[in-house]
Amino acid sequence: MHTVWQAHPQETPPSLSDRVLRRAAAIARRLHAPGWLFDYSKTLLMEVPQLPEALMDPRGYHVRPANLQDLPALVLCRQMDNPAAGTTLFTQRFTQGASCYAVFGSDDRLLGYAWVICTGNLFEDDDRLRLTCRPNGAYIFDTFLHPDARGKGLYPLLIAGLQQDLAGQGKTEFHVLVDRGNTVSIKAHMKLGAKVCEICTYAAVLGLACYRLQTASQRKSHLRRYHTRRPCDCITLPEKAR
Repeated sequence: MHTVWQAHPQETPPSLSDRVLRRAAAIARRLHAPGWLFDYSKTLLMEVPQLPEALMDPRGYHVRPANLQDLPALVLCRQMDNPAAGTTLFTQRFTQGASCYAVFGSDDRLLGYAWVICTGNLFEDDDRLRLTCRPNGAYIFDTFLHPDARGKGLYPLLIAGLQQDLAGQGKTEFHVLVDRGNTVSIKAHMKLGAKVCEICTYAAVLGLACYRLQTASQRKSHLRRYHTRRPCDCITLPEKAR
């Protein structure tokens, strides 16, 4: 278990400067401005505790690993505007070594999913912060519940089922990255008992990318060329972690 803040930063309202920069980045994306011109984000690295074993849900919900045969149901659940692109993305994740766990209803309808990888994060976004899992660790990403399945306590069931299966592979440490502005996701993970162990502030301006990393005991800043082949390592899970 990593050192976490005693005062929970995820509960602190974003500062005025953070809100202004976040708004400016949203406008830049809406105008289709390239990421190297201007971008900004703040993300929380949270450690998710091991949840109680997922028992058979009395309502008939169950969790199992998804596979290539589940691709159409995964894309349908996500309600993607471009199903073909979604299928390509999910197939690529399987090829890169990621696994997907899905929660199903009593009628076997796929209601939600969570992707997980045991090496490190996949560079699917513009920022280049690298997370490297420890031998006993796993990184959970792109979790989603269909709107019809929300508010039914399925997210804890999904994560518990994922953890229970991965425990058989010796995985006992689980992390997620959550955007600071995604209050719904932050609250959902807080209900699981997740704690913030690192905050990453990222800004790109005119081809230069700046990272400000902060844990309860350390602060580091890094300047990189945008999309350099030398990504920035987070403090909590650096490349040497393996």
